[in-house]
Amino acid sequence: MVKEIKASGSRYTAIVVVVLLMAGLVVGACREDAVAKKKGMEGTKWKNPPTSTLTMQARESYQARLSAVAKGARVTYKSSKKSIASVTVNGRIEAYKRGKAWITATVRHRGTKKIRLRVNVVPQLVKAQRITLSTKRLDLTLNGSGTKGRRNMGATIRPRNATVKKVSYMSDNEKVAVVDAKGNVKAKGEGKTKVFALAADGRGASASCMVTVRKKDPPKPFVYSEMIADTYISSGNNVRVKSVIEKARNGEAVRIACMGGSVTEGYQVSGNECYGSRFHEMFKAEYGKDGGENVSYINAGMSGTNSAIGWTRYDRDVTKALGTHPDLFVIEYAINDFEDMTITNGAALESMVRDVLSLPNRPAVIMLFSTNLDLGNMEESHIPIGEAYGLPMVSMEGLVPYIKDGRMAAEEFFLSDHDHPTANGHKIMAESLMYCLGRMDGEPLAGQDAPLPDKPVKVGGADYQGLQTIYQGDELPEGLTLRTGSFTKVDGATNIYEFNGKPKYPANWMRDVTANNPFVIEVNCKNMLLVYKSSGGSGKANVYLDGKRIKTIDGSWGGGWNNAVVDLLFNDKSPADHTVRIEMAKGYEARGFTILAFGYAK
Repeated sequence: MVKEIKASGSRYTAIVVVVLLMAGLVVGACREDAVAKKKGMEGTKWKNPPTSTLTMQARESYQARLSAVAKGARVTYKSSKKSIASVTVNGRIEAYKRGKAWITATVRHRGTKKIRLRVNVVPQLVKAQRITLSTKRLDLTLNGSGTKGRRNMGATIRPRNATVKKVSYMSDNEKVAVVDAKGNVKAKGEGKTKVFALAADGRGASASCMVTVRKKDPPKPFVYSEMIADTYISSGNNVRVKSVIEKARNGEAVRIACMGGSVTEGYQVSGNECYGSRFHEMFKAEYGKDGGENVSYINAGMSGTNSAIGWTRYDRDVTKALGTHPDLFVIEYAINDFEDMTITNGAALESMVRDVLSLPNRPAVIMLFSTNLDLGNMEESHIPIGEAYGLPMVSMEGLVPYIKDGRMAAEEFFLSDHDHPTANGHKIMAESLMYCLGRMDGEPLAGQDAPLPDKPVKVGGADYQGLQTIYQGDELPEGLTLRTGSFTKVDGATNIYEFNGKPKYPANWMRDVTANNPFVIEVNCKNMLLVYKSSGGSGKANVYLDGKRIKTIDGSWGGGWNNAVVDLLFNDKSPADHTVRIEMAKGYEARGFTILAFGYAK
């Protein structure tokens, strides 16, 4: 055939030859896949790392491994650039200097299969530790429009300063659902499958989402009481809650405290519309005696703060505000604790739970999980704490299916930011708490109180027990020495509370920019948390521990809207005498910096 066309002109000969060559490549590739499948190598792929890319730090070693290698198969490894990354005969990769290299594993077993891995070598590597998804469950329909037939997983890499922020995706069963490079999941066939998000640095961080695909949406009538019931997670151990209810019915004093972020504070709703205030009124009406005058309440919410800051505020904003310890303590940090992942990673929250449960009046503690319609929440990290300590738990994630399938409009619960509840949303949260209490009230008594676990759930989960706090103007604890240096002024712009208009940190240490003398603390402790003000006009400050600089803090971090921000200065295994010095970094001597509080444990 080629000869016949050649007679008509050489241009046509070239075209046909190229076409035939391309066809040969395709046929060859197909034949190679078919051979691999026939020889039992179709499942052979990289196991470590779980992705086709691996990011390494210079002078680091990594043991690569393959999965589903047939018995008797021979595997060899080769690097495309040995000066950047080499590989041993056993698959151990050695990174040398910045650059990229391809590691090829060749598997021979009645045939040949080559599997490539791209290695990126960087000078410093901050590994991805966790992936959060906007949802853990997806309900899709075939031939659906909008979110019915297609939905994004909303994957986010944590910590925020991870070197590689990209995510790769895969589906367990592409006959049910497929996922593209951007995390968009599309329904393909009826059934269930898991879709995975994998950190592209190849270091193992992953998350999964269960996808259910139906031929059509089943009819779902809206029943308000069923929606409230769907926010219930667990009663935990009911001994303490039943004791609080009994005290209220008997006319004994019952004190309720709600601590959390902007949801608890009541962002953009009036003071009596926030969930804590509504819960207080509902509790009084249901369980209080003679109108419930024996039941009091304190709002300890603060916008933009996580549980680490909450623990530094507990003594000031709960114990001192009430004049005693609470009998019922509601904790709401499921949204704001995304920021705590790189600070204490839930350890401060667990320490707070342990200490509150250990108080002599034996308070009841309830974990309340608010949510963000687009990003989800941190309940996956907090629920293990609740389970270990026998805590009742309530989650607004139970509302999300009602919003997604149209049974409830998003604006009925969320403001436009999909983060903060409307006044009606706060009412739903209060009713959800009351539903949980009602279930416990009707349950048989558990018998005995849940003991504190000997081993904390979180790494360092007991490190912040017995936390002592330092606020400007407070009497200093025995053995602590404080020299304020140039931090002698008081900052009058530390934001005000939504519910009473009072400043959040009326006493503080603001730097006098006309001088540059350091702030110094001498104390015996094993760790220390620094709470400071984030402001666009603030500069950077260096922190020294026993004369050695340990970090530089950016006073404008987090958006600079005068909110409180926390940083963990150090955390050792045992206490020791330490000197902490804070002074402005070079080039920021003319900028301000405001210290709000300290927290430390021995």
